[in-house]
Amino acid sequence: MTKNRFLAKLKLLRNLEEQAHALRDELYSVVTRDGMSAGAALVIDSVRNGLTEPEQAMETEEIVRSLYDLEEGGKEDVPVIDVDKCGYVTLSQKVDGGSLIAGICSPDTDGTMQACVMYRTDEDNEFDLAMAEVKRGELAVADGKTEGNKDIDLYVWSDPTTEEYQDKFTIGYDALQ
Repeated sequence: MTKNRFLAKLKLLRNLEEQAHALRDELYSVVTRDGMSAGAALVIDSVRNGLTEPEQAMETEEIVRSLYDLEEGGKEDVPVIDVDKCGYVTLSQKVDGGSLIAGICSPDTDGTMQACVMYRTDEDNEFDLAMAEVKRGELAVADGKTEGNKDIDLYVWSDPTTEEYQDKFTIGYDALQ
């Protein structure tokens, strides 16, 4: 690991913590709308800290009492966030028959950045759907671009029987201004 990779991971940690804090505040506002429920807030913190499973928390007296007047609503699947050791961040959302997955790759040594969308079946078959890439350094030069390229290449896979992309589009950085 390099110092810059360490710094990038610290920034990611802070970002995830900020998002967790905002989500916690939203949940707090629901359980405290009729007055402070310290017990419900403690249950939320217990889930956040990994001490209580969410399903168990929903059965606690504090949460049941705080949510007594809310409708049940339909079942909701929540996205799953994963960060691997290389810094690849994925967001996976369950759908009928599989999962839609969006991922962001950490820049490699030349600074190339990729964002990918794929589909994984319940049988663990994976299919690329699209990838947006900003090539930098040697990879950009090999593709006929400058080292400091800012253009976005968009690759689309529309045939699940092949690993080769079917369409490629380039969006010029200047067109985004």
